[in-house]
Amino acid sequence: MNPVIPDPTVLQRKRFDFLRYEVDIERGTRLSVDKNGPSPLHGFNQVVDAGTVQRPRTIFQDTQGWPLNHANIIQAQERPDHEPPPPPPPGLIVQRRSHEWASNKRAEKGRTVWYTSELPTDIAYPPPISTALALGDLYVHKNTSQSIAQIWLWKGEWSLAAFNTRVPHPNPIYTDRLLRLRQDGSPSWVSSATVGKYETQRAKKAQEGGGA
Repeated sequence: MNPVIPDPTVLQRKRFDFLRYEVDIERGTRLSVDKNGPSPLHGFNQVVDAGTVQRPRTIFQDTQGWPLNHANIIQAQERPDHEPPPPPPPGLIVQRRSHEWASNKRAEKGRTVWYTSELPTDIAYPPPISTALALGDLYVHKNTSQSIAQIWLWKGEWSLAAFNTRVPHPNPIYTDRLLRLRQDGSPSWVSSATVGKYETQRAKKAQEGGGA
């Protein structure tokens, strides 16, 4: 069966059996990864088999090592919605972390709350959390053997967050805040104005470097 390129809005609703691809965020280039190696895809569409029915999940990978620096994104298979969450792997320790940020519009403070864990392997799904979860909470799992982080967003249930610098993931409450990763690998909800400033600075540096 020949591969097809579905509409990106359809990708949010359908599921795919298995798909693994990599995104170079700095160039905005999406690559499919298979036994023949990476090949470029155009825009934000994915080449998939028309007969597949499994939704992808998102994993964030840093090819330079931890902490993450927005280098790559890899997507792989996510558990079907009808299946119960798998039990947490042995030895998984979860820590709660947070930091505050000021809202530019109303002089009110917001808070980034995330739960973090580390193992030398991926996890299939965040473990049960004993404290009450709030809309916009995050779960970050670090794969210590591969310098990979998996990031989930709480919206009544855990869902893997879409993440790249071209189309940042908005906060479900403060829609002017976009998900970014700090140099130490911790998540942060950054104002859209700040994200635009980062992009302008990055483009300027790239232009200056190209002219050198």
